[in-house]
Amino acid sequence: MPESKIEISAVSGASLVKTRPVFGPDSKCLFCCSESLIKVFSTESGECIRNLHGHTNTVTGIVVNPNNKLQILSCSFDQSVIQWDYSDGVLLKVYQLHYPLHDISLSSHQETPVLILKRQTSRQEYDIIECVLPSQKDCAPKINVLLGNVNKEQCSMAVGCQNKVIATINETFLYVQNQKKKVRHTLDNTQQTEFACVACHPTDVCVVTGCQNGRIYYWYNIFRKEKVVKTYHHWHALPVLDLCFTVEGSYLLSGGHECVLVKWQYNSDQKDFLPRLGAPINRVTCSHDNMYYATCHTDNVIKLITNKFDVKQVYQGLTCAHLSVQKTHPVPAGLHYDPRSKALVTNGKIGHLQFYSVTNDKHLYDLDIVGQNYISPENMAKPLTVTEVMAADFSCHGDWLATVELWDDHVMSPELRLKFWQFREETRKYTLNTTVELPHNFPVTCLKIRPETGEDDDQPMAVTTSLDNYFKTWTLVDDTNIYRKNKKWMCKFSGYYRYSPAITAAYSDDGSLLCVGFGSVLTIWDPDTNVLLQTLAGQKDKSDVQFIEFGKYSCSHLLTACSENSLVTWNLSSCTVLWNIDFSSVSLISDPETDVMAVISETSDVYFFRPSSPDILYHQNTISSSKVASAVFIPQHQGRQSLTALEKGRQLPTKSKLYFINSDHQLLCLSEVDTAVTAPKTMFTIQQNLPQTTLSLLLSKENTKQPAVDSRSTSKDIKSWKGFLDTPPQVQPAVTSLCKQFVQSMLVKTGTNSGNIEDDEELSDEECVMEVDDDVDSDEDVISQGKSQNMKNKNTKPKDSIKQTVIHTDTRAKDDYVSYMDWYIKR
Repeated sequence: MPESKIEISAVSGASLVKTRPVFGPDSKCLFCCSESLIKVFSTESGECIRNLHGHTNTVTGIVVNPNNKLQILSCSFDQSVIQWDYSDGVLLKVYQLHYPLHDISLSSHQETPVLILKRQTSRQEYDIIECVLPSQKDCAPKINVLLGNVNKEQCSMAVGCQNKVIATINETFLYVQNQKKKVRHTLDNTQQTEFACVACHPTDVCVVTGCQNGRIYYWYNIFRKEKVVKTYHHWHALPVLDLCFTVEGSYLLSGGHECVLVKWQYNSDQKDFLPRLGAPINRVTCSHDNMYYATCHTDNVIKLITNKFDVKQVYQGLTCAHLSVQKTHPVPAGLHYDPRSKALVTNGKIGHLQFYSVTNDKHLYDLDIVGQNYISPENMAKPLTVTEVMAADFSCHGDWLATVELWDDHVMSPELRLKFWQFREETRKYTLNTTVELPHNFPVTCLKIRPETGEDDDQPMAVTTSLDNYFKTWTLVDDTNIYRKNKKWMCKFSGYYRYSPAITAAYSDDGSLLCVGFGSVLTIWDPDTNVLLQTLAGQKDKSDVQFIEFGKYSCSHLLTACSENSLVTWNLSSCTVLWNIDFSSVSLISDPETDVMAVISETSDVYFFRPSSPDILYHQNTISSSKVASAVFIPQHQGRQSLTALEKGRQLPTKSKLYFINSDHQLLCLSEVDTAVTAPKTMFTIQQNLPQTTLSLLLSKENTKQPAVDSRSTSKDIKSWKGFLDTPPQVQPAVTSLCKQFVQSMLVKTGTNSGNIEDDEELSDEECVMEVDDDVDSDEDVISQGKSQNMKNKNTKPKDSIKQTVIHTDTRAKDDYVSYMDWYIKR
């Protein structure tokens, strides 16, 4: 049996927007800080092509190495600066500075990089230091303190004016330092409005500050305090969160809570707008060729925008709550599993459900539930009330989705809606089928869709519970008329028990029973006739029941319920308590593949058990540093676990992974990791934007005009041509030494017999592997290679020729072909 271990890993939730992203020198890549790693995104495909691991704490800043455009420098809270080769994903050097670092910028373009770093000297004090990186390995970096008592925020420091000026802000003061003369000046805002961000013009001696009142101030003659000139522009109604100049300084970009990107023309009142970006903008950056802008939003989304104000790419992790009302309840709808897309579903943007692939760590799409745009508030002290998704549930096969949305400002009458969404095979999307206005008079506390019963006349059914003391069952009915065929959802039954608040509900695994919790009492109903079958009460704990789960498989006759201070399991055959323990829980989850359940305590401890016994199968202490908000089991489709592994205590009782999210909006996973097997890492080659020689550029244009492939060419020919043309002429060896190899590559081999087919196959396989590694013109190489092999083996049998051609195609494409066929067969 392979060795394995249980570990808690962070699946997602790491912020991509705490620090400003940085474009690569050719605008092909975008570097983003994500906790302790650096994500490298492609601006063309939008995919994450590489993760750079090396820091042991949060990464706080990135800059491109001015002396090598294929390298970047990063700083972190782990007190180090790391030099990377991002094209190969290699860590080159680590510089220890012995202070937590909060930001990084470039000071000059000397032979040795000079960095401007913001270090933390104590809990409340931060300094700006100048660091000269040594050229030798054994030398320590040279550090010089420039400014003290500065703000810790990244947008509070800027370097510009041809790297001659360093500017920083702290409350109502602007500090500027002349790097050439080492002179420091302090400028005070006479309006007594706190600064929010600062930026420096790339060439002119001009500093721009954004204020809390929405004004943008331009400061001139900053080194002559008595003759300082100050002008301002005012469009933002809320605080300006970030400023950024374009590379030449012709335009200034600004963003804030209005969710609008503003493009100001320098020394002019002319401005352009890109509105309705979805969430407040807290970071703005510009590419080196002025082709792209990147905006960071408070909901953990980065948008790549062209200079024509078109959104090209959207990079996002797990969408985070960014409003104060959301932060108190980060996921009011909880965590759910979509059986169709195999995705994790939870609250996303305001009024949306987000579908997130935990396997690929990728955001799939957002489903707009409420159909309302986000409107920024008039005053940050008085945020607007938004409509939020409060509950959701999927049917067994994902054909139906039910949601509950609520708007309540505690002044006007609340707006409560129950919506049913049907999955359309034609569009592969969920479309709205039925909207029920005010399904209950008070907020809905639980929403569940009934599992399939297996009967021929089985109709979908759902149940809702509310604080108005009622539960209601909803079913799908025919709504066909002379104009169209349609089905809609209608209320079939409603029920109550002693006018106690209906807190939660659950269907049995076969859908034959419905359990509704009224206060501390459990009631069992027949969902088809709405007849009360049994009442379960009498336990010591009189607090309200919070969670209900029916057992599965061998425990299908059992019912487990959690209240504020107890965990109890009932035997439905005898209607008696099977066992009862004192336990304070925040979540009860049932594994869909086995009869195992998991319960999470208020102290973030998780326990796995079977309803048939209070014995603990496995438990883990403190799975989260903050309170767990919701949890869900996601099947891995690997079958049930054997009992032998359970007795040894080496593995989890199920191969379904337990995903949970905490109040800090971190998505974590408790899973079993096989230490003997390591998954292969997918590596991507980062293509460069510019060719190495002018001749290569002309040849590439000529190739695009002549797509036909010569049948006599081989992969070896193309490789020789490529190596000869892409090498810079000043570093090439003598032409006489290349003549023989070049002429041999142009010769066509003939006379191949069947006796050396195996040798040719081995040689061709090696050439095919080398072609894949080159990652240049791979498709053209494979085609030409296949044709050349047909020419070489024209004297052999047709069967052998066909076999030869198949062998020389890309092996990865062949594997993908087989896997897709297997997938269609399974379907």
